[in-house]
Amino acid sequence: MGLPVYKRKFHSFISTINTSMEVVEKIERWLVDRAGISILHTIHPFHTGDSIDDALENALELCQSAIVLVTKSGIESGQVRREFELGLRQQALTENLFRIIPIRLEQCVLPDFLRSIPCIDLTENGFDLATASKLLIGLFPNGLVSEERQGHDIFVSHPWSYEENGIASQVFKIAKRLGFRLISNPFEQRSHPVSLKKLVSGCGGGMAIIPKGIGDKVVNKIFLEIEIQGEVGLPFIIVAESSVKIPEKIANNALSILRFDEISAGLEKQIHAVALKLQEEWITPPEYQYIFYGTDLKDEHKARNSLLQKSIQHISAMPCLMGEDIQHAQVQNGIIRMIVHAQMMIADISRENLNTCIEAGVAIGSDVPLNLLSGDDRHKPPFMFRDRQVWHYADDLDLLGIIYKLVVPYRRYIL
Repeated sequence: MGLPVYKRKFHSFISTINTSMEVVEKIERWLVDRAGISILHTIHPFHTGDSIDDALENALELCQSAIVLVTKSGIESGQVRREFELGLRQQALTENLFRIIPIRLEQCVLPDFLRSIPCIDLTENGFDLATASKLLIGLFPNGLVSEERQGHDIFVSHPWSYEENGIASQVFKIAKRLGFRLISNPFEQRSHPVSLKKLVSGCGGGMAIIPKGIGDKVVNKIFLEIEIQGEVGLPFIIVAESSVKIPEKIANNALSILRFDEISAGLEKQIHAVALKLQEEWITPPEYQYIFYGTDLKDEHKARNSLLQKSIQHISAMPCLMGEDIQHAQVQNGIIRMIVHAQMMIADISRENLNTCIEAGVAIGSDVPLNLLSGDDRHKPPFMFRDRQVWHYADDLDLLGIIYKLVVPYRRYIL
Protein backbone atom coordinates (compact mmCIF):
# COMPACT_ATOMS: atom_id res chain seq x y z
CA MET A 1 0.00 0.00 0.00
CA GLY A 2 3.03 2.29 0.05
CA LEU A 3 4.34 4.61 2.75
CA PRO A 4 2.14 6.34 5.35
CA VAL A 5 0.82 9.60 3.89
CA TYR A 6 2.94 11.92 6.06
CA LYS A 7 6.18 10.17 5.01
CA ARG A 8 5.61 10.42 1.26
CA LYS A 9 8.18 12.42 -0.67
CA PHE A 10 5.78 14.53 -2.77
CA HIS A 11 2.93 16.60 -1.40
CA SER A 12 0.84 16.26 -4.54
CA PHE A 13 0.61 14.61 -7.94
CA ILE A 14 -0.51 16.48 -11.07
CA SER A 15 -1.13 14.59 -14.29
CA THR A 16 -0.37 16.52 -17.47
CA ILE A 17 -1.98 13.96 -19.77
CA ASN A 18 -4.67 15.63 -21.93
CA THR A 19 -3.64 19.01 -20.52
CA SER A 20 -1.50 21.75 -22.00
CA MET A 21 1.50 22.43 -19.73
CA GLU A 22 0.99 26.11 -20.48
CA VAL A 23 -2.36 25.96 -18.67
CA VAL A 24 -0.86 24.24 -15.64
CA GLU A 25 2.37 26.23 -15.48
CA LYS A 26 1.07 29.07 -13.30
CA ILE A 27 -0.42 26.69 -10.73
CA GLU A 28 2.66 24.50 -10.53
CA ARG A 29 5.07 27.46 -10.42
CA TRP A 30 3.12 28.93 -7.50
CA LEU A 31 2.96 25.62 -5.62
CA VAL A 32 6.67 24.87 -6.05
CA ASP A 33 8.38 28.28 -6.16
CA ARG A 34 6.16 30.35 -3.86
CA ALA A 35 4.58 27.87 -1.45
CA GLY A 36 7.46 25.37 -1.49
CA ILE A 37 5.15 22.39 -2.09
CA SER A 38 6.75 19.39 -3.80
CA ILE A 39 4.97 18.20 -6.94
CA LEU A 40 5.26 15.02 -9.02
CA HIS A 41 3.73 15.41 -12.47
CA THR A 42 5.50 13.12 -14.93
CA ILE A 43 4.32 9.58 -15.49
CA HIS A 44 6.94 7.18 -16.81
CA PRO A 45 6.64 3.42 -16.39
CA PHE A 46 8.53 2.48 -13.22
CA HIS A 47 9.39 -0.91 -14.69
CA THR A 48 9.50 -2.22 -18.23
CA GLY A 49 6.06 -3.40 -19.21
CA ASP A 50 4.17 -1.17 -16.77
CA SER A 51 0.89 0.17 -18.12
CA ILE A 52 -0.06 3.83 -17.74
CA ASP A 53 -2.45 2.83 -14.94
CA ASP A 54 0.32 0.95 -13.12
CA ALA A 55 2.63 3.94 -13.50
CA LEU A 56 -0.11 6.26 -12.22
CA GLU A 57 -0.77 4.05 -9.20
CA ASN A 58 2.95 3.86 -8.43
CA ALA A 59 3.19 7.64 -8.70
CA LEU A 60 0.25 8.20 -6.34
CA GLU A 61 1.90 5.96 -3.74
CA LEU A 62 4.71 8.53 -3.57
CA CYS A 63 2.32 11.44 -2.95
CA GLN A 64 0.11 12.77 -0.17
CA SER A 65 -2.59 14.01 -2.54
CA ALA A 66 -3.67 14.19 -6.16
CA ILE A 67 -4.67 17.31 -8.08
CA VAL A 68 -7.03 16.14 -10.82
CA LEU A 69 -7.10 18.57 -13.75
CA VAL A 70 -10.56 18.46 -15.34
CA THR A 71 -10.77 19.18 -19.07
CA LYS A 72 -13.18 18.07 -21.76
CA SER A 73 -10.56 15.87 -23.44
CA GLY A 74 -9.54 14.37 -20.09
CA ILE A 75 -13.14 13.41 -19.37
CA GLU A 76 -13.69 11.95 -22.85
CA SER A 77 -10.48 9.90 -22.74
CA GLY A 78 -11.30 8.46 -19.33
CA GLN A 79 -8.11 9.87 -17.79
CA VAL A 80 -9.97 11.99 -15.22
CA ARG A 81 -11.95 8.93 -14.10
CA ARG A 82 -8.78 6.81 -13.84
CA GLU A 83 -7.02 9.40 -11.69
CA PHE A 84 -10.07 9.84 -9.48
CA GLU A 85 -10.62 6.11 -8.96
CA LEU A 86 -6.96 5.44 -8.17
CA GLY A 87 -7.07 8.39 -5.78
CA LEU A 88 -10.08 6.82 -4.05
CA ARG A 89 -8.06 3.63 -3.65
CA GLN A 90 -5.34 5.63 -1.89
CA GLN A 91 -7.98 7.20 0.35
CA ALA A 92 -9.27 3.77 1.34
CA LEU A 93 -5.73 2.64 2.21
CA THR A 94 -4.97 5.73 4.30
CA GLU A 95 -8.26 6.28 6.16
CA ASN A 96 -9.07 9.33 3.99
CA LEU A 97 -5.78 11.10 4.74
CA PHE A 98 -4.93 11.06 1.01
CA ARG A 99 -6.56 14.09 -0.63
CA ILE A 100 -8.17 14.45 -4.06
CA ILE A 101 -8.55 18.01 -5.39
CA PRO A 102 -10.31 18.39 -8.77
CA ILE A 103 -9.61 21.65 -10.65
CA ARG A 104 -11.79 22.55 -13.64
CA LEU A 105 -9.58 24.32 -16.17
CA GLU A 106 -12.14 24.93 -18.91
CA GLN A 107 -15.87 25.01 -19.49
CA CYS A 108 -17.09 21.41 -19.41
CA VAL A 109 -19.81 19.41 -17.71
CA LEU A 110 -18.54 17.74 -14.55
CA PRO A 111 -19.04 13.96 -14.65
CA ASP A 112 -21.31 12.49 -11.98
CA PHE A 113 -18.44 10.82 -10.12
CA LEU A 114 -16.85 14.23 -9.39
CA ARG A 115 -19.99 15.88 -8.03
CA SER A 116 -19.58 14.33 -4.59
CA ILE A 117 -16.47 16.39 -3.74
CA PRO A 118 -15.70 20.13 -3.99
CA CYS A 119 -14.21 21.17 -7.33
CA ILE A 120 -12.09 24.31 -7.74
CA ASP A 121 -13.27 26.27 -10.78
CA LEU A 122 -10.76 28.39 -12.70
CA THR A 123 -13.09 29.20 -15.59
CA GLU A 124 -14.31 32.53 -14.18
CA ASN A 125 -11.43 34.28 -12.39
CA GLY A 126 -8.46 32.07 -13.18
CA PHE A 127 -5.88 31.21 -10.55
CA ASP A 128 -6.25 34.01 -7.99
CA LEU A 129 -6.02 34.35 -4.20
CA ALA A 130 -9.44 32.75 -3.64
CA THR A 131 -8.73 29.68 -5.77
CA ALA A 132 -5.18 29.33 -4.41
CA SER A 133 -6.58 29.41 -0.87
CA LYS A 134 -9.08 26.66 -1.77
CA LEU A 135 -6.24 24.60 -3.23
CA LEU A 136 -4.11 24.87 -0.09
CA ILE A 137 -7.06 24.01 2.13
CA GLY A 138 -7.85 21.04 -0.11
CA LEU A 139 -4.31 19.69 0.25
CA PHE A 140 -4.67 19.26 4.02
CA PRO A 141 -6.98 16.78 5.71
CA ASN A 142 -8.68 17.55 9.00
CA GLY A 143 -7.92 21.24 9.28
CA LEU A 144 -9.74 23.73 11.48
CA VAL A 145 -12.85 25.38 10.09
CA SER A 146 -13.49 29.07 10.72
CA GLU A 147 -16.20 28.52 13.35
CA GLU A 148 -14.07 26.25 15.57
CA ARG A 149 -12.16 27.71 18.48
CA GLN A 150 -11.53 25.08 21.16
CA GLY A 151 -12.05 21.38 20.48
CA HIS A 152 -12.25 18.40 22.79
CA ASP A 153 -8.60 17.64 21.98
CA ILE A 154 -6.57 14.66 23.18
CA PHE A 155 -2.96 13.87 22.34
CA VAL A 156 -2.44 10.44 20.77
CA SER A 157 0.88 8.54 20.85
CA HIS A 158 1.08 5.58 18.48
CA PRO A 159 3.28 3.98 15.81
CA TRP A 160 2.81 5.63 12.41
CA SER A 161 1.75 2.71 10.26
CA TYR A 162 -1.87 2.34 9.30
CA GLU A 163 -3.67 -1.02 9.49
CA GLU A 164 -7.28 -0.89 8.40
CA ASN A 165 -8.44 -3.36 11.07
CA GLY A 166 -5.60 -2.83 13.55
CA ILE A 167 -5.81 -1.74 17.17
CA ALA A 168 -5.04 1.92 16.41
CA SER A 169 -7.90 2.08 13.90
CA GLN A 170 -10.35 0.70 16.47
CA VAL A 171 -9.23 3.10 19.18
CA PHE A 172 -9.43 6.10 16.82
CA LYS A 173 -12.98 5.27 15.71
CA ILE A 174 -14.23 4.89 19.29
CA ALA A 175 -12.50 8.07 20.47
CA LYS A 176 -13.99 10.06 17.59
CA ARG A 177 -17.46 8.72 18.35
CA LEU A 178 -17.05 10.07 21.89
CA GLY A 179 -16.36 13.54 20.46
CA PHE A 180 -12.58 13.67 20.83
CA ARG A 181 -10.40 15.44 18.28
CA LEU A 182 -7.16 13.49 17.97
CA ILE A 183 -3.88 15.44 17.88
CA SER A 184 -0.68 13.58 17.09
CA ASN A 185 3.00 14.06 16.43
CA PRO A 186 4.49 12.52 13.28
CA PHE A 187 6.88 15.35 12.44
CA GLU A 188 10.55 15.36 13.31
CA GLN A 189 10.47 19.06 14.24
CA ARG A 190 8.05 18.19 17.05
CA SER A 191 10.29 15.53 18.63
CA HIS A 192 12.23 18.04 20.74
CA PRO A 193 10.86 17.96 24.32
CA VAL A 194 10.25 21.73 24.43
CA SER A 195 8.20 21.92 21.21
CA LEU A 196 6.51 18.64 22.06
CA LYS A 197 5.47 20.00 25.46
CA LYS A 198 3.86 23.02 23.79
CA LEU A 199 1.95 20.72 21.44
CA VAL A 200 0.77 18.47 24.27
CA SER A 201 -0.24 21.49 26.38
CA GLY A 202 -2.95 22.34 23.87
CA CYS A 203 -4.79 19.11 24.71
CA GLY A 204 -6.96 18.11 27.67
CA GLY A 205 -6.08 14.42 27.82
CA GLY A 206 -3.99 11.76 26.15
CA MET A 207 -3.83 8.17 25.04
CA ALA A 208 -1.06 5.82 23.94
CA ILE A 209 -1.43 2.79 21.69
CA ILE A 210 1.45 0.30 21.87
CA PRO A 211 1.21 -2.92 19.84
CA LYS A 212 3.96 -5.52 20.04
CA GLY A 213 6.66 -5.83 17.41
CA ILE A 214 7.43 -2.15 16.90
CA GLY A 215 11.01 -0.90 17.00
CA ASP A 216 12.76 0.44 20.10
CA LYS A 217 13.00 3.92 18.56
CA VAL A 218 9.24 4.10 18.12
CA VAL A 219 8.58 2.71 21.62
CA ASN A 220 10.94 5.27 23.17
CA LYS A 221 9.21 8.07 21.24
CA ILE A 222 5.83 6.93 22.59
CA PHE A 223 7.18 6.73 26.15
CA LEU A 224 8.68 10.25 25.85
CA GLU A 225 5.31 11.59 24.69
CA ILE A 226 3.52 9.83 27.58
CA GLU A 227 6.00 11.23 30.12
CA ILE A 228 5.41 14.75 28.82
CA GLN A 229 1.65 14.25 29.05
CA GLY A 230 2.18 13.38 32.73
CA GLU A 231 4.43 16.40 33.30
CA VAL A 232 1.80 18.71 31.82
CA GLY A 233 -0.82 17.15 34.09
CA LEU A 234 -2.98 15.46 31.46
CA PRO A 235 -5.04 12.38 32.33
CA PHE A 236 -4.05 9.62 29.91
CA ILE A 237 -4.89 6.02 29.10
CA ILE A 238 -2.72 3.28 27.58
CA VAL A 239 -3.86 0.50 25.25
CA ALA A 240 -1.01 -2.01 24.92
CA GLU A 241 -0.46 -5.63 23.98
CA SER A 242 0.24 -7.83 27.00
CA SER A 243 3.89 -8.46 26.12
CA VAL A 244 4.80 -4.74 26.03
CA LYS A 245 6.79 -3.64 29.09
CA ILE A 246 5.61 -0.29 30.45
CA PRO A 247 7.95 1.62 32.80
CA GLU A 248 6.63 1.70 36.37
CA LYS A 249 6.63 5.51 36.54
CA ILE A 250 4.43 5.75 33.43
CA ALA A 251 2.13 2.94 34.58
CA ASN A 252 1.60 4.59 37.97
CA ASN A 253 0.58 7.90 36.36
CA ALA A 254 -1.86 6.37 33.87
CA LEU A 255 -5.57 6.87 34.39
CA SER A 256 -6.17 3.37 33.04
CA ILE A 257 -4.20 0.66 31.20
CA LEU A 258 -5.94 -1.79 28.87
CA ARG A 259 -3.94 -4.92 28.11
CA PHE A 260 -4.92 -7.22 25.24
CA ASP A 261 -3.57 -10.35 23.55
CA GLU A 262 -5.50 -10.23 20.28
CA ILE A 263 -8.08 -8.12 18.52
CA SER A 264 -11.50 -9.65 19.17
CA ALA A 265 -15.16 -8.65 19.25
CA GLY A 266 -15.06 -8.09 23.00
CA LEU A 267 -12.07 -5.76 22.81
CA GLU A 268 -14.19 -2.92 21.40
CA LYS A 269 -16.26 -2.75 24.60
CA GLN A 270 -13.10 -2.63 26.71
CA ILE A 271 -11.66 0.19 24.60
CA HIS A 272 -14.94 2.08 24.90
CA ALA A 273 -14.86 1.68 28.69
CA VAL A 274 -11.35 3.16 29.12
CA ALA A 275 -12.11 5.91 26.60
CA LEU A 276 -15.18 6.83 28.68
CA LYS A 277 -12.91 7.20 31.72
CA LEU A 278 -10.76 9.62 29.75
CA GLN A 279 -13.84 11.54 28.68
CA GLU A 280 -14.89 11.90 32.33
CA GLU A 281 -11.43 13.09 33.45
CA TRP A 282 -10.67 15.35 30.45
CA ILE A 283 -9.46 18.78 31.58
CA THR A 284 -9.39 22.22 30.03
CA PRO A 285 -6.10 22.31 28.06
CA PRO A 286 -3.29 24.10 29.95
CA GLU A 287 -2.74 26.34 26.90
CA TYR A 288 -5.14 27.83 24.37
CA GLN A 289 -3.10 27.46 21.19
CA TYR A 290 -3.43 29.87 18.29
CA ILE A 291 -1.51 32.00 15.78
CA PHE A 292 -1.80 35.80 15.89
CA TYR A 293 -1.91 37.66 12.57
CA GLY A 294 -1.16 41.38 12.70
CA THR A 295 -2.03 43.33 9.57
CA ASP A 296 -3.78 46.38 8.16
CA LEU A 297 -7.48 46.03 9.06
CA LYS A 298 -8.78 48.60 6.56
CA ASP A 299 -11.96 47.72 4.65
CA GLU A 300 -10.09 47.46 1.36
CA HIS A 301 -8.16 44.46 2.74
CA LYS A 302 -11.06 42.81 4.55
CA ALA A 303 -11.73 40.10 1.94
CA ARG A 304 -8.03 39.31 1.63
CA ASN A 305 -7.57 39.12 5.40
CA SER A 306 -10.55 36.81 5.73
CA LEU A 307 -9.15 34.39 3.15
CA LEU A 308 -5.69 34.44 4.73
CA GLN A 309 -7.11 33.90 8.22
CA LYS A 310 -9.13 30.92 6.98
CA SER A 311 -6.06 29.45 5.25
CA ILE A 312 -3.86 29.87 8.33
CA GLN A 313 -6.46 28.15 10.51
CA HIS A 314 -6.83 25.17 8.21
CA ILE A 315 -3.11 24.70 7.56
CA SER A 316 -2.06 25.03 11.22
CA ALA A 317 -5.19 23.33 12.65
CA MET A 318 -5.19 26.15 15.20
CA PRO A 319 -7.33 29.29 15.46
CA CYS A 320 -5.89 32.39 13.81
CA LEU A 321 -6.67 35.50 15.88
CA MET A 322 -6.53 39.13 14.79
CA GLY A 323 -6.98 42.43 16.58
CA GLU A 324 -10.55 42.72 15.33
CA ASP A 325 -11.44 39.58 17.31
CA ILE A 326 -11.33 41.59 20.56
CA GLN A 327 -14.93 42.04 21.71
CA HIS A 328 -14.48 44.03 24.95
CA ALA A 329 -13.67 47.66 25.74
CA GLN A 330 -9.97 47.26 26.62
CA VAL A 331 -8.92 46.49 23.04
CA GLN A 332 -5.26 47.42 23.46
CA ASN A 333 -4.78 45.25 26.56
CA GLY A 334 -6.65 42.41 24.86
CA ILE A 335 -4.37 42.54 21.81
CA ILE A 336 -1.27 42.51 24.02
CA ARG A 337 -2.53 39.44 25.90
CA MET A 338 -3.30 37.72 22.61
CA ILE A 339 0.23 38.31 21.32
CA VAL A 340 1.99 37.34 24.55
CA HIS A 341 0.31 33.91 24.64
CA ALA A 342 0.41 33.10 20.90
CA GLN A 343 2.31 30.13 19.52
CA MET A 344 3.61 32.36 16.75
CA MET A 345 2.91 35.80 15.29
CA ILE A 346 2.82 36.90 11.66
CA ALA A 347 3.13 40.69 11.27
CA ASP A 348 2.61 42.47 7.95
CA ILE A 349 4.56 45.72 8.32
CA SER A 350 3.80 47.03 4.81
CA ARG A 351 3.96 50.83 4.67
CA GLU A 352 5.38 50.54 8.19
CA ASN A 353 1.85 50.41 9.59
CA LEU A 354 2.22 51.82 13.11
CA ASN A 355 -0.22 49.49 14.87
CA THR A 356 1.32 46.35 13.36
CA CYS A 357 4.85 47.55 14.16
CA ILE A 358 3.84 48.07 17.80
CA GLU A 359 2.26 44.60 17.89
CA ALA A 360 5.44 43.09 16.44
CA GLY A 361 7.43 44.88 19.16
CA VAL A 362 5.21 43.24 21.80
CA ALA A 363 6.02 39.84 20.30
CA ILE A 364 9.77 40.58 20.41
CA GLY A 365 9.55 41.72 24.02
CA SER A 366 7.58 38.59 24.97
CA ASP A 367 9.92 36.23 23.09
CA VAL A 368 7.04 35.02 20.90
CA PRO A 369 8.24 33.58 17.55
CA LEU A 370 7.77 36.43 15.04
CA ASN A 371 7.67 36.44 11.24
CA LEU A 372 7.69 39.81 9.45
CA LEU A 373 6.08 40.38 6.03
CA SER A 374 6.14 43.39 3.75
CA GLY A 375 4.54 44.24 0.42
CA ASP A 376 6.79 47.29 -0.03
CA ASP A 377 9.79 47.57 -2.30
CA ARG A 378 12.85 46.17 -0.57
CA HIS A 379 14.43 48.70 1.76
CA LYS A 380 15.70 48.83 5.29
CA PRO A 381 12.90 48.01 7.74
CA PRO A 382 12.33 50.10 10.88
CA PHE A 383 15.41 50.17 13.11
CA MET A 384 14.12 47.65 15.70
CA PHE A 385 13.54 45.03 13.00
CA ARG A 386 16.87 45.30 11.16
CA ASP A 387 18.25 42.19 12.80
CA ARG A 388 15.30 40.13 11.55
CA GLN A 389 14.28 38.47 8.30
CA VAL A 390 11.55 40.36 6.45
CA TRP A 391 9.64 38.29 3.88
CA HIS A 392 8.78 40.49 0.89
CA TYR A 393 5.79 39.64 -1.31
CA ALA A 394 4.89 41.03 -4.71
CA ASP A 395 1.16 40.30 -4.77
CA ASP A 396 -1.58 38.48 -2.90
CA LEU A 397 -0.63 35.07 -4.32
CA ASP A 398 2.95 35.63 -3.22
CA LEU A 399 1.71 36.60 0.24
CA LEU A 400 -0.34 33.41 0.61
CA GLY A 401 2.59 31.24 -0.49
CA ILE A 402 4.93 32.84 2.05
CA ILE A 403 2.35 32.52 4.83
CA TYR A 404 1.95 28.82 4.00
CA LYS A 405 5.69 28.22 4.39
CA LEU A 406 5.74 30.08 7.72
CA VAL A 407 2.70 28.32 9.18
CA VAL A 408 3.14 24.70 8.13
CA PRO A 409 5.95 23.89 10.66
CA TYR A 410 3.46 24.76 13.44
CA ARG A 411 0.73 22.48 12.11
CA ARG A 412 -1.02 20.29 14.65
CA TYR A 413 -1.58 16.91 13.01
CA ILE A 414 -5.25 15.92 13.42
CA LEU A 415 -6.00 12.24 12.84
